[in-house]
Amino acid sequence: MYLEHRARCLLLKAAVDMAMIARVPTTGFTLMDKLVPPSFTSFAAQVARIPDPERLPQLWQAYILGWGGFIVTARAEEEYEYIGLEAGLKPEQVHVGLKAFDKLFPVDGRAWHYKQDDNTGITLLKMVPNVFRWLGVQRRRWIYGDKEFFRGLPSLGREDCVKWATCGYELLSADIQQARA
Repeated sequence: MYLEHRARCLLLKAAVDMAMIARVPTTGFTLMDKLVPPSFTSFAAQVARIPDPERLPQLWQAYILGWGGFIVTARAEEEYEYIGLEAGLKPEQVHVGLKAFDKLFPVDGRAWHYKQDDNTGITLLKMVPNVFRWLGVQRRRWIYGDKEFFRGLPSLGREDCVKWATCGYELLSADIQQARA
């Protein structure tokens, strides 16, 4: 799961690089014209039309690895603002940037983000491992504090966050036990 998202982020980064190179005027053909397939050139053109494309790789890295690939819906604007601080974007740019996967990597017309249930209070990015979601839970606990963070979630959302945190703690516990052995 993570490797697939990593591959998407690498493609996104390559397309951003290509879009940035395209901003520099050149004369004649470039080596890239001969080596890059037309489908990727089209993909890079789509990326270039997204506002501030040069920030997309940083946005997606912060979102998946730092924020766990999920948004607490009751705090969406606040979370977009925090993520934007990390990526150098305004909250509305974060919102647009997080929709980039839908445009660039379409999956049968469905969105990459979804709400598991109306009662969770969380919007999730598909295919993010629970251990990364745990990082997002930890980050929010540090920012909001335990009481404030968990109080703002419906019971199913709290259960999900506890499940993700448990996954992370178990992973760390196993590493610590192995290091002591």
